[in-house]
Amino acid sequence: MDHYETNDPAKYLTPANAAVRFGLSLSTIYAWKREGRISFSQPGGPCGKILIPEDAIQRLLRVPSDDPRFGSGVRLSGPAPKWMQS
Repeated sequence: MDHYETNDPAKYLTPANAAVRFGLSLSTIYAWKREGRISFSQPGGPCGKILIPEDAIQRLLRVPSDDPRFGSGVRLSGPAPKWMQS
């Protein structure tokens, strides 16, 4: 876990605000936090408010991931699923 200075509150989001801002589910934000994919800070201690740097999520969404939910850029063989066909 990285620690960030929280002097500029506009650059930090709560998990709920991050989910809304980036169009993600709250469970995704917490899963990424639990898996160590995003940095976060808890200035009030273990039971305090969770603050996530906005750029930590932006970097994660920009970088291709090996997680099949986000796509690795590698096309698997076989037909495309119906929901992907236009």
